[in-house]
Amino acid sequence: MLDLSYNNLSGRTPTSTQLQSFGASSYTGIPALCGLPLRNPCPEDLVLQSPSTALETEDIEDHEDMLITRGFFICIWIGLAFGFLGFFGTLALSDSWRHAYFKFWDYVIKWIYVVIAVNYNRLQRQC
Repeated sequence: MLDLSYNNLSGRTPTSTQLQSFGASSYTGIPALCGLPLRNPCPEDLVLQSPSTALETEDIEDHEDMLITRGFFICIWIGLAFGFLGFFGTLALSDSWRHAYFKFWDYVIKWIYVVIAVNYNRLQRQC
């Protein structure tokens, strides 16, 4: 952890050191410092942009966490519905798959019971 807040540092933060791994909160109160991970870009990084491009860039930067939107949730729910219906619909429509599925779980439950019973009896004999 490193806190360089409220120091008289200026210029670009070094890009090839571990200083890049610290968050912007480590550099609070240093207005003359620029570059990543800070929000203020260095003057040499600024490129002349048209006003619409500059607004789009600011809008994208302000809404970086907008990955999760209504469309995202709709896609998730549609995927869950198709997965659920695909699995249980297949079990409902196919007798052989349904019997194989429940036979598998019956086998697993019996195997767990046998393992617990054998280990319990082994513990009882040791005591």
